[in-house]
Amino acid sequence: MEIFKNIKPLENIKKEVDTAVIIANWNGKKYLKTCFNALQNQSDKNFCTIVVDNGSDDGSLEYIKENYPEISLIGLKKNTGFAYANNVGMQVAFSMKQIKYVITLNNDVDLDKDYIKILRKHIKNAPENIVALQPKVLNFYNKDNIDATGVLTSIEMSALNRGKDEKDEGQYDDKVSIFGPSASAAMYKRSMLEEVKLSDAGYFDKDYFAYYEDVDLAWRFHLRGYEAQFVPDAIVYHVHSATGQNFSPFKAFHIHRNHYYNIIKDAPFFVMLFILIVLMPVRYMLLVLSVFRGRGASAKLTQKKKVDKKESIVHIVLKSWGEVIEHLPNLAKKRREVQVGFFSGHKIYCKILVRHYAKLKKVIFG
Repeated sequence: MEIFKNIKPLENIKKEVDTAVIIANWNGKKYLKTCFNALQNQSDKNFCTIVVDNGSDDGSLEYIKENYPEISLIGLKKNTGFAYANNVGMQVAFSMKQIKYVITLNNDVDLDKDYIKILRKHIKNAPENIVALQPKVLNFYNKDNIDATGVLTSIEMSALNRGKDEKDEGQYDDKVSIFGPSASAAMYKRSMLEEVKLSDAGYFDKDYFAYYEDVDLAWRFHLRGYEAQFVPDAIVYHVHSATGQNFSPFKAFHIHRNHYYNIIKDAPFFVMLFILIVLMPVRYMLLVLSVFRGRGASAKLTQKKKVDKKESIVHIVLKSWGEVIEHLPNLAKKRREVQVGFFSGHKIYCKILVRHYAKLKKVIFG
């Protein structure tokens, strides 16, 4: 990963700081004040903030430099995506030995004043095998509704935010094991990130660009026997898809392509064959049915106005297949790196499904 030579991040960081907050930004200036002010108002100051800007042209860089000089700012020349930008931020943070934890934070969030305090306290007191934490993420505009309380996975390894769009009535107020956190506001242990890092792709797989990179990371740390936990007392308010936009062709393409990336890289061998040969055709039949019924993300995408043929579901699927086929040699190399030595992968897959299962019907139809 490239870090430009003229960048000098993490200057004047106090020795007791052990947590780095990493924010990937692309043309998100209108959200930054809320996010940065929430960080300034945290009751626990034991953290530093690193913003990796993905070539914004909306004045984000100038705004940060002028108003938040305490922030370490890294300006990339182009939009490299969420995964790569966070990798750069982690690489910079880990240049300091004292950093033990990282928080990946979306730019479109507001935070309860004790958010970092609660996460830091919990991670320090958690068992060693707990390597990632998920706060309670509520909808920014409707704070009674849940955005995420963790990630669930379906039998064919697609993913769903636990509790999304449900009214928050305390049903997710227990500290429980989860499959993995949503990277919109997650805390990760540095030791785990260094252990599961891909040699040519980083902590998050940079080739994903955006979406499902956190799901992939969760599969990788589960294969090494680690767990994630939900911490309901840490509260975040999230706009959700402010950059990628809900039900957009951009988001649909990256989720669909990256879903295949996860299957090929992370699934045990016979599970991978079963998913690709049996379950994916079933998934496509359900997607067609969801469009006819007008339910689910695919239906909402087709219902959006001014969607031309190049943005149709068929085009998105074919384009996804094309990129998966093109990148098969690289995916095979990553698979060898992820799967090496894990003969119990099928047991881990079944264990995850038993504990953190999302019904395929709910994934497709919402």
